[in-house]
Amino acid sequence: MVDAEAGDLLVARLWRWDDVRLRADAETDHRLQLRDNRPAPDYSISVFGHRLAPQEEIMAAAIALCQHILTVPRSAKWVTFTTERHLNAAGFVLRLSEPPLQHYDVILGHELASADLAKLATVFNQYDRRRFPSCSL
Repeated sequence: MVDAEAGDLLVARLWRWDDVRLRADAETDHRLQLRDNRPAPDYSISVFGHRLAPQEEIMAAAIALCQHILTVPRSAKWVTFTTERHLNAAGFVLRLSEPPLQHYDVILGHELASADLAKLATVFNQYDRRRFPSCSL
């Protein structure tokens, strides 16, 4: 499981997170932004996040986040976790993007670069994938 501490934003991405799927998801989201006439549309990847409280166990937080994602609803067989800190270290910025609650976008910018997608896939693949929604290996 990802290393995280109190105050970190635990970030969940549902399967798939390879660069091919990330590109498809970013392009779909961008088209929706253009359709909705949002100012300065950018490419982004959808994730969910939960800020860790003091003494909150990482696994309990991960399971709670998965249970929340089920209410959205979203379905998948797998989930991966990282933190905002890990994403920032790789050069990515998160933006709160509600609704739904606890939804964030990983910002890729106004251009969709293959190198950025590969780097983001590497961040998502840093830790073992987990079954969704149980978080078991």
